[in-house]
Amino acid sequence: MSWTRPVFQKNHWLPREIHVLVEIIESDELTVTIKFSLDQYIDRQSSTYEEDLLFHCNLLQENTGVCNILEADATNDDYLNTLYVNWEILPPGELNIERNINFLISKFRNPTKEIQEIIADRINFFESLNPIQYIVGESKFSQYIGAMIKEDLVLLENVRYGNAIYILFENWKELSKLSKTELLNSNHRNFVRITHRGNWKNKVVNELR
Repeated sequence: MSWTRPVFQKNHWLPREIHVLVEIIESDELTVTIKFSLDQYIDRQSSTYEEDLLFHCNLLQENTGVCNILEADATNDDYLNTLYVNWEILPPGELNIERNINFLISKFRNPTKEIQEIIADRINFFESLNPIQYIVGESKFSQYIGAMIKEDLVLLENVRYGNAIYILFENWKELSKLSKTELLNSNHRNFVRITHRGNWKNKVVNELR
């Protein structure tokens, strides 16, 4: 006998048996650099390449909070190079203010109202200084935003944890690779740190002058 009845259609997704590998590849007295990687590679010639890539990225993002894509034969040095600042350039100008603000907000997952207000405030303040361009950090520096006033003069701050803004001179790309602790404890004097207290914006303007 046979009969017809409504049922829920089911798709069975079997586990892919992908392991997250954890490796300490660099350490010193203050910091430890840990690499997370997956033990399965993705074939670019595969018909499911884009689907597999998205799956792998989500797997890393959900378990570690970060992800990046490297060649299968990439070395640890290649990996370390991705941790340092790669700057994305945004155009200055009043016509670009709203677009830049929205772009920066989009780099945060579930940005709070406070974060949105801070970003809007900083971009409007930076714009009043007539910057050459805006810069946005990539990778672990994705929450850093800044304004390049001149080639050797950059304002930089972390909008999520920022209680100060940094004015970096000369070798600002090298200085920006240092953590806050490393920077403050270093012998470098090519920067000025101004805390967000009182009329700190006037202090920044005076320092730039």
